[in-house]
Amino acid sequence: MELKWLEDMLLLLETGSFSKAAKRRNVTQPAFSRRIRSLENWLGADLVDRSRNPLQFTKSARASEAEIRQIVNRFYELRSRMRAEARSEHQVVFTAQHTLTITHLPQMLRMVEGLRPRVSYRVRSANQDDCVTHMVRGQAEFLLCYESRTVENARPAIAARRTAIGPENLVPVTGGDDKRHPIHVPREGSTLPLLLYPEDVFLGRVQRNEHLPALMKTFNVETICESAFSAGLKEMAVNGMGIAWLPAGLIGAELKSGQLHSLEAQLGRCPMEIVLYATANASSADSERVWQILQQSQKAD
Repeated sequence: MELKWLEDMLLLLETGSFSKAAKRRNVTQPAFSRRIRSLENWLGADLVDRSRNPLQFTKSARASEAEIRQIVNRFYELRSRMRAEARSEHQVVFTAQHTLTITHLPQMLRMVEGLRPRVSYRVRSANQDDCVTHMVRGQAEFLLCYESRTVENARPAIAARRTAIGPENLVPVTGGDDKRHPIHVPREGSTLPLLLYPEDVFLGRVQRNEHLPALMKTFNVETICESAFSAGLKEMAVNGMGIAWLPAGLIGAELKSGQLHSLEAQLGRCPMEIVLYATANASSADSERVWQILQQSQKAD
């Protein structure tokens, strides 16, 4: 039995025509008909009622369509998995804070891919504490995270190597109105509707240590929403729900378009640093080379 016979049958069921199916498969109609007949012979059952016109399928053919499709899909999934394993028996595993998975990790992997192709990656995106746990448990070789001068930074003991990727800031922003003016303008004694990170996540601790106590002395603070996901807080700010402190790397396009407005001049910013940790001993040559490329790129910058 050949896989293409099953694919032929699925296309025949889809088109309801030998001529249309043959054209789609780029074969002659007689050759296509012979392949359907070969499948029937292998199955020991008719799939097409050739005594009727127009084309009619047997009940068995119709009843088996979903199962045939599943078999074909599983064959291709198996091929894809085996090709990936043949290309690289070892996956280089990164764990990264949610926002960094969006803002910085793709560019880092693209750079490595340009210098060392055919490396397979896996990315575990989580809050910082969970990222550290991934590394401690041996579930990741690289950790991409934020650090702050005001928060105890949870450097995993297993991560003996560290390189600085660059600075980052949490910037207070608000959405813009129809005229592209900021919706929420801080004024002494006014109420500030805030979109906050929970205090049990890293960015929430930075936020509270850097600015919240001072804000509460100057303004009436109202918490509108708490979320650990920067992308979600960004959308809430764009829609005018309140003021959010967001990583600058996440909001460049919205600031440029006027969907968001920076309130840094009135409320200040929270400086941070982006760092990459690596385990002391690479588990493969690919992992070691990835580390070398990323570390050297930072030195070059």
